[in-house]
Amino acid sequence: MNGPDTGGPSCRSGYHERWRKPALAGLALLLWLVMLLPGWAGSATAPEQPGQGSPVYPALAVLADPEGRLNLEEVRAADAAGRFQPASNAFAGGYTRQVHWFRFRLDAPAPLSHAAPHRRLLLEVLPPYLDDIRLYLPRPGANGAFEEKVAGDLHPFGRRELPGRNFVFYVPFPDDQPQTLYLRLQTSSSSFLLLRAWNPPDFLHNHAREYALFGLYYGLMLALLVFNLWHGQWRQEPAYPPFIAHLGSLLLLLPAMNGLVSEYLLPDHPRIANAWVSYMVLVTVGLTAHFHRTILEIDRRQPWLNAYFLGITWLPLAATLTVPLSLFTETARVVLFLSMFSPLAGLFRAAQLLRQRREGSCFLVLAQLFSLAGYGYSLSALLGLTEGQQEQLYAIQLCALLSLLAFNAVLMSRLRQRHLYHEEAQKAAEQAQSAHLATQLAQQRQEALLSMLTHELKTPLGVLRLALDRLSGDATVLRHARTAVRDISDVVDRCMQVDLLDKGDISLQTAPCDLAALLTELREMTRDPGRVVLQLATPLPPLVSDPLLLRTILANLLDNALKYSPTGSPVSVSAAPETREGCPGLQVVVENLPGSAGHPDPERIYERYYRSPTAYARTGSGLGLFIARQLAERLGIQLRYIPGLEYEPVRFSCWIPCPS
Repeated sequence: MNGPDTGGPSCRSGYHERWRKPALAGLALLLWLVMLLPGWAGSATAPEQPGQGSPVYPALAVLADPEGRLNLEEVRAADAAGRFQPASNAFAGGYTRQVHWFRFRLDAPAPLSHAAPHRRLLLEVLPPYLDDIRLYLPRPGANGAFEEKVAGDLHPFGRRELPGRNFVFYVPFPDDQPQTLYLRLQTSSSSFLLLRAWNPPDFLHNHAREYALFGLYYGLMLALLVFNLWHGQWRQEPAYPPFIAHLGSLLLLLPAMNGLVSEYLLPDHPRIANAWVSYMVLVTVGLTAHFHRTILEIDRRQPWLNAYFLGITWLPLAATLTVPLSLFTETARVVLFLSMFSPLAGLFRAAQLLRQRREGSCFLVLAQLFSLAGYGYSLSALLGLTEGQQEQLYAIQLCALLSLLAFNAVLMSRLRQRHLYHEEAQKAAEQAQSAHLATQLAQQRQEALLSMLTHELKTPLGVLRLALDRLSGDATVLRHARTAVRDISDVVDRCMQVDLLDKGDISLQTAPCDLAALLTELREMTRDPGRVVLQLATPLPPLVSDPLLLRTILANLLDNALKYSPTGSPVSVSAAPETREGCPGLQVVVENLPGSAGHPDPERIYERYYRSPTAYARTGSGLGLFIARQLAERLGIQLRYIPGLEYEPVRFSCWIPCPS
């Protein structure tokens, strides 16, 4: 056995428990610090101290280009003709293959300082998964000429004007006059566009802050993943593996959507990074639906919910085959629209579990509310169903983290309940084992006592019987003495038979039996043979049974009838052939007039040790009919008590099968 200081399991478990939380906190802090480094580096290169200003969100006007064939001159002509439509600060066009042109205006900023009198802004284009962006700036000194700048996640990261997860363009101003710019957007992902114009110091300050927040965000998610893998309970709880798969897919999707994969992992392979986003969007939707179906305990008992969640589990996974065929735009539009309703369906199911008072259902409702808030709010814009807002870019990510924490609380609550059930079951098993051992001990003591009594009583009873046979005197006294000795001997014999029945030591040894001879022999062996009246049909068919056990059954019935009938009254024993359900057999009926004990209780007549309260005037053990019933069941004999009125005889029937 391993003790606390032997390095055994208990010691290792305590060691892990002691260092688990600090290790996870350290991991999150380390990742946070790593994400802070680019921001600190950018801040160090700024010539001035970072400012505390906010960005400018230019108002957009949009022109749809369904065929994607318009050039800048045609777009400017359309602008002059008033074909541009006003849009909000964030444009939400949904999943479409249309090209969109945007016109917006930027006011000239103030000079950075007297030492640096030039004016310029940094134009940041979000989100970072847009495929192709072309910005057209008026070229200084060239009347009507524009300069084209290209960016997008299909272009190598090294070609970006300013390194970072988003697309950033320098916009110089030759004077204090505003400029009108055009931007062309073409993407296979959602045509969601947000523009932010920054003063360079403010941009660098926000850049550092965003990376710090991303480091904290992904550090928490990674710590959550490591924690759930570390404790190893995912091997026991069915919802844990889908939860870990769901969490892992988010850790692969969100950094790619936020541009971190293109910046750090695949800067020279933009098409792989672009495909990464497409694949992981579909995989994450499928794994999320599978996890929700598992933790919400949805199965065939909820046919509509089950069909819906199975559909949005397998449809996105099958749709990954369309990504190499350049059909992601059409596929994502259908898949994301269908999956929009999953938080609402999940909230309905969570409310059902809450009404059923299932463990962790409060956290389950909270998790579904977070999912509904983030998923519904963000997807409505990504699908182009509502106007865009800048908060929609991050609402789904924040709510995803909150719902993960709530789901993890559900799993931990269920796990705690499982441990409680296990401990209760273990205690119940230990109690049952203790009770079984106590029963065995009591049985062993009972067997030892019975063995001692039978051994110690049999010998004196034999001596008394021999002494009574040699005595001469009052015949009545001698007869009563012999009856008492016989009754005590019968009690001992029946206790021994019950002991053999309990141990299962009685084995069947069948042989041909002559029922007429057996009943005649039993009559002669009874305490009062003259009272027994045999009524035997002739001839009786041959019988195959265990002679010893059959003798015990009939002897108990006959002895019972003689003992509890009025003194001197006849006891009738009849035997005749009788067929039951096509099977031949012999019917033996034992009848006697009711004595002072009356009729037996039909509900308790075969109970062990049962005797009627009025039967205690006679010596007995309450085991005769119990033994007869047990032996009859082993021989396939149908032993039945036939209830009657108070003045009618007490009847027992014993049907013995006679196999041909």
